[in-house]
Amino acid sequence: MTHSRGNTVNQSRWWAVCAFLAATLLLAACTTPAVAPSPEVQRILAPSGKLRVALYPGTPTSIIRDPVSGAAKGVGYDLGKEFARRLGVPFEPVVFSKNAEVLEAVKAGQVDVAFTNATTTRAKDMDFTAPYLEIELGYLVPSGSMILTLADVDRPGISVGVTEGSTSDGQLSRDLRNAVVVRAPTVNSRKSRTQRDSSMLQSIERGFEAS
Repeated sequence: MTHSRGNTVNQSRWWAVCAFLAATLLLAACTTPAVAPSPEVQRILAPSGKLRVALYPGTPTSIIRDPVSGAAKGVGYDLGKEFARRLGVPFEPVVFSKNAEVLEAVKAGQVDVAFTNATTTRAKDMDFTAPYLEIELGYLVPSGSMILTLADVDRPGISVGVTEGSTSDGQLSRDLRNAVVVRAPTVNSRKSRTQRDSSMLQSIERGFEAS
């Protein structure tokens, strides 16, 4: 989980986040009712009176829609909703088209909380809590593909699809020497392009840690 940084208010906000989350985790392990946070904590963490949670569609680590009911769900959505409930303020999901827009919103102070991968570059503009989720980085390949190992990926003629500005984009752009990294603006557009071009190797947009 992350929020913007860079001044005294945001540093106070960081300590409030840590303190509130620590209390929340401790209370979650107990059978006693949770103690409501003070108005000061609410003001620091949700200055607008609502907890504005930044999300982006197409990935279960943020927000997706149930294909039958259309109801929203996802790790980021569910955590944000529960965070707001325990904080005692209304939950306001703010959905952007892609993760890059989420990061810009955090830096601009347009949202209060986001759930995204922790990287050195992102840490220059925002603070991160301890990791709450760990996911391996992997690949999806077309049926019948001759790519069987990681060593088979980085070869001439192989295209790797990623979402532009994602952790996968940064990491694979550094690591791959022979394969071509093909960038799509959003998760859904990346999926569509992969389906149209069976020769494309699609990278799952996940980091080793999501924070």
